Amino acid sequence: MVLKLALESGDTNAIIAAVEALGSSVEPELAQQLAAHLRAHDHHSHAAALLATTGQYDEALTIVEKESTPLTDELGEKPAAPAGVPAREALLRRLADVLGARGLYHQAAKRLAQAGDKAGALRWLMRSGDADRVATFAAAARDSNVQLMAAEYLRRHAAWRSRPDLTRHIIHFHTRAKAYSKLAGFYAECAKVEVDEYDNFEKALEALKESIHCLSKATDPDTGAQTIALQQQSTLVKRYLDVKKLLEAGDINTGVTSGEQLLRALEARSGLVTEERVLKLLLHYATDHPSAPDDNKADSDINKIRNFSIVAHVDHGKSTLADRLLEVTGVIKPGVDNAQVLDQLQVERERGITVKAVTASLDYMYQNEKYLLNLIDTPGHVDFSSEVVRSITACQGVVLLVDANEGVQAQTVAVHSLAKKNNLIIIPVLNKVDLKNADPEKVKKQLKSVFDIDENTVLKISAKKGWGINELMQAIIERIPPPPADPNSSFKAHVIDTWHDKHRGIMCLTYIHSGRARIGQSVKWRSNLKQQTIKALALLRPHEEPVASATAGQVVMLGCGPKGGGAVGDQLLSLESAENTEIVTIPPVRHMVYAGIYPADQSQHHPALGQGWRLGFLGLLHLEVFTQRLLQEYKAEAILTAPSVPYKVKIRGSKLIKHYKSDELIITNPLQLPHPHNITEYFEPFVIGTVVTPTEYIGPVTTLCIDRRGTPLVPSPIDDKLTMMQFILPLAEIVMDFHDSLKSITSGYASFDYQDHGFHSSALARMDILLNGVLVEELASIVHVSRLEYNARRLTEKLKEMIPRQMVQIAIQAVVGGKVYARETLKAYRKDVTAKLYGGDVTRRKKLLKQQTEGKKKMRSVANIRIPRDTFIDVLKK
Repeated sequence: MVLKLALESGDTNAIIAAVEALGSSVEPELAQQLAAHLRAHDHHSHAAALLATTGQYDEALTIVEKESTPLTDELGEKPAAPAGVPAREALLRRLADVLGARGLYHQAAKRLAQAGDKAGALRWLMRSGDADRVATFAAAARDSNVQLMAAEYLRRHAAWRSRPDLTRHIIHFHTRAKAYSKLAGFYAECAKVEVDEYDNFEKALEALKESIHCLSKATDPDTGAQTIALQQQSTLVKRYLDVKKLLEAGDINTGVTSGEQLLRALEARSGLVTEERVLKLLLHYATDHPSAPDDNKADSDINKIRNFSIVAHVDHGKSTLADRLLEVTGVIKPGVDNAQVLDQLQVERERGITVKAVTASLDYMYQNEKYLLNLIDTPGHVDFSSEVVRSITACQGVVLLVDANEGVQAQTVAVHSLAKKNNLIIIPVLNKVDLKNADPEKVKKQLKSVFDIDENTVLKISAKKGWGINELMQAIIERIPPPPADPNSSFKAHVIDTWHDKHRGIMCLTYIHSGRARIGQSVKWRSNLKQQTIKALALLRPHEEPVASATAGQVVMLGCGPKGGGAVGDQLLSLESAENTEIVTIPPVRHMVYAGIYPADQSQHHPALGQGWRLGFLGLLHLEVFTQRLLQEYKAEAILTAPSVPYKVKIRGSKLIKHYKSDELIITNPLQLPHPHNITEYFEPFVIGTVVTPTEYIGPVTTLCIDRRGTPLVPSPIDDKLTMMQFILPLAEIVMDFHDSLKSITSGYASFDYQDHGFHSSALARMDILLNGVLVEELASIVHVSRLEYNARRLTEKLKEMIPRQMVQIAIQAVVGGKVYARETLKAYRKDVTAKLYGGDVTRRKKLLKQQTEGKKKMRSVANIRIPRDTFIDVLKK
């Protein structure tokens, strides 16, 4: 009655008060009328509450949805129908959606939980961002799917990284769900967190082990690759911890060695153990620990370092002496197996020559103090003199080795001149004094005569038998000064030699001028200012002995990784060094001869590589060694054409000069030669050749050199039996068979060496080969005018032998500027057209022969002469 009166009066406040007083006792029909009145007066929440109180849940939710009625905690509870009410679950889901849409995630989760939808309830809790409630709800749910959902959510939540309780929940939920593959991934993630955020490799290793254990229980078929990857990571972490333990225990050398080995294993890998972390560890112990080898061996005192080379003529015993020095210092044991230790290439051992300059750092006790002797074994042959030039830039002295039997030879003169030019201390040493025919006193007089060397300073040794080696070592320490280096200034070094390691990239043999080098140190190349990190550092004994640091004055092996770069003559500088810093200048290698190279097997040739290559070499021996190494080291058999030398021409014409950007051109290929009308002058490379010969062969040697267009200089007698002769010779005349001819006319007693004398004006011409009037560019050559006729005849005759006969006649001509210097004719295949005749008039025979002649003439005018590619190579082969 009260509600009806309030409704009739229209007093909204009275209606609200009466509804709250009567509660659920209001009749449903009256409740609807009252709710309509309340909605009309914008009291939607009271209307919804009234309908829910009287059991009209659907209508109450409709008001909440349509009118966007704010849901208080009290109102949010009321629309929930009690148990047993039909459609209760649907109503709870509707209410959960409404609550969730209003941001009341916890109430929404509660309604779905009441509806029995645990997964849905968890989703609303996850949207709330409350990791604790998610973990609590999942733990109480005891549903594996719900717990797996919670585990994945908590993994994405950053809080677990710093909260062990959440980490335990994640592991527990994955385990309950038997999701071992996902649990393995979580353990791997834990390992990464331990390393990245806490630098705790011990716990990371435990996590990796648990991850591998989980994968072993997983039923997934594709876990094999993941297991292998985790095992590799686990192994690397173990190795890292082993390196750390060695360094912490004070075993720095072993630790650094193991660290470098670990760095090599890390190439092209990504994971927990990175190059940066290993380098940081090594650098820490190389700089901060007093037990670290900051001064490896004897290098703390630069005054106890000696850098020297052994220089000599070919076969005067450099490598044998190097072996004895290694034996005296305990690097190797005496024996045949340790012969030519520094000659590491197969070609060096087979030929008995040194090709590559190799370094060995030797420790030697002198007067109860340890000295570090850096020996650089250099080649003796003139073709590898550039190795000698590069090597002595790191030296303060040289051991000038002379055979006591042969005496001063041509290369002896050359290396002595080079040492003097670089202001090096020279220790003259006579080797092979044990030979029956050795005459040390005579050779001493030769040294005095040629080089003005005091005979009292000459040492006598036998490298083969080990005589006088200790005296030589003492002389090296006493006579050669320590390197003029400053370890306290900024780091500066220059590259003496480079080689490639398939695992570590380019390795550089470097001489440190100042400062110190450490593993992990940042440096830059002077050539391109590119920043690098030192990743490998070692003394060569001659085997590698890794060190954590090296100081000024040392010769060390240094590497900056696969992309570290490095070239001979380049310089490494500290980051703070000036960009224009110039430490030392190594003259660039000048190629003396050029030759074409082709694969011996046609099947190994690919059109993408062109018709072949034209390579520059330092001489014929260099060319032969290159070919031999190509076969031995890379199993690639190659054919080399006859070597030629580079020429220079001076051109005229503003357009041509602008095109070439110079009025002088270096010509390494005759096809590059401009038209003769545009050339004002030709230049040919010359050398100063030094011949040391017995006096009785002076005449034949002079004749040979003059025949090769040589100009004699004033000879110098060495003693009563030997004479040193010098000639200015064209390089083209000595690159082929000059050395063999010299040995032949002197019964093998003469020796020969040459030095570059630059380009000089010469009368040259380009000789072309024509086949039936068609130019064959591959056979063009540059020839001195005095040799035109000889070369023309030789080449045309050889072509006639090599070119296979064809259906047409071939005219082979050697032409210079339109003038034919030589001609050969290769007859064509000819069919006997008269074979079918068995008699009759002779005019029939003449008619057939005339027709054949006309046909051949017509064929010759249109025929394309084919020359096999091998023919070009065979014609040009030396």
